[in-house]
Amino acid sequence: MSQFAPGEVRTAVAPITVQPAGLSCEAEVFLGPDEATKVATSSLVPFTSTGVSQDVRLPLNMPSAEGSYHVYIDVYAEGLLIAAYQALEDVVIGAAGAPEDFQYTNISCSAPQKPDSNWHEAYFNVDIQNISSIEQTRTIEHWERDEGRGNVWWLANSFTIALAPGQVYQYRGYIKYVARNCTVRQYLKDNVGGQSSTCTCYT
Repeated sequence: MSQFAPGEVRTAVAPITVQPAGLSCEAEVFLGPDEATKVATSSLVPFTSTGVSQDVRLPLNMPSAEGSYHVYIDVYAEGLLIAAYQALEDVVIGAAGAPEDFQYTNISCSAPQKPDSNWHEAYFNVDIQNISSIEQTRTIEHWERDEGRGNVWWLANSFTIALAPGQVYQYRGYIKYVARNCTVRQYLKDNVGGQSSTCTCYT
């Protein structure tokens, strides 16, 4: 199952085949306890059939009420319902998850000198794993601190990842210029309070 925050905006991409080409078509994705109750819907999204599989993008605002919902997709051609699907996986609407759901391991860092230069490069490697039982999405920030930048923490990078249960993402951070004779500290933190340990190296 995939988990999303209440009110989160997502876009479903549905591969749809309608034959022959050139038909006026519409598709709709909706969430609900059954196919007759639409708790959240993309409304009908128009497209023209190509006769082969085509990706149709269906934007959807997630429900505000927490819980588990079935996912349905209806397809119309020339105003007639020609297909009605129920997705294999349900959607869970709830909090973003606990900080401990993401683990930050195998942390390493280094700051080698750039070739033919007085400057150094800084590297930061972290394995990020979702250890919960559901898919989760996190926005993660890479923070760095060294004396060359006034010895204050600054945001080196920000990225968003979605991980299935047990899935691992290998983050490989890079900072192009770091001064010589500096202590370099780096760590990751995410939008629900999870954080890696701080790695320290020297130029």
